[in-house]
Amino acid sequence: MKQGTPKGKLIPIGGAEAKAPRDNAATPGISFSGNGILKEVLDQIRCEASHIGLITSASGHPTEAAHTYTKAFHQLGCRKVEVMHLDKRNVDSKANLGLLDQLDGIFIVGGDQVKLKAKIGGSRFLKRVHQRYMESDFVIAGTSAGAMVMSELMISEGENNESLLKGMEKLESGFNLLPGLIIDPHFMIRGRFARLTEAQLKHAKMTAVGICEDTALIITGGNTLTTIGAGTVLIIEASPIKATNFKRAGEKQPIYVEGLRVHLLARGASYQVNERKFIAG
Repeated sequence: MKQGTPKGKLIPIGGAEAKAPRDNAATPGISFSGNGILKEVLDQIRCEASHIGLITSASGHPTEAAHTYTKAFHQLGCRKVEVMHLDKRNVDSKANLGLLDQLDGIFIVGGDQVKLKAKIGGSRFLKRVHQRYMESDFVIAGTSAGAMVMSELMISEGENNESLLKGMEKLESGFNLLPGLIIDPHFMIRGRFARLTEAQLKHAKMTAVGICEDTALIITGGNTLTTIGAGTVLIIEASPIKATNFKRAGEKQPIYVEGLRVHLLARGASYQVNERKFIAG
């Protein structure tokens, strides 16, 4: 493996994930016979032998979130789940840093991505997460806000709007586990195409990724995105754009774009970020 290529895996989840085999509660009307996203996360972390850190820092109800996910992971066969209520006061404690070194992976629950970054961003704990991801087969999974914060830039505020209007969202730096990417979860059900497209237009050299609920990406080598779950993932590229009024449009004015490139991934399809290449089958 070439230098600079991470040895670990990232699994951003679009939210409302199935927490058990054939659990379709999150995706009404969709029949999915797979094992569920959380089971596939465990499969990437050696399943029953997994030792997982459950980070609840984004949640407004961390105790309830810890109970829900601990129960789900235990039911799926994982017996070692360590709940980590991290904040600025304890994130770099000797106990938390020591525990991180023992884990096979971490799972970041959803909630508020800005709150999550405020509690963990810039910490020694996060630097150690980066190090483990780069140097070992460490797995970092996260749902909703836990997925958004993985990218280089994250949407900190945004409107869900049918039309593409300028000024619909605000961006700030994420944890930068995925350089060159912007991730938006709950993508189709919350109507986030317009705001993610604006984020892409602001940063045309980046790749924008919208992940539907009960759907995830397994990202290997920091480059190859493979879809799992019941839904789809949308990839937006701005590099082929021929014409747009984005730069000269006023606040809340509608935007036109010629040549925006969009890919739709579903289970069995992959995408290579650096090569901007779609891979089917």
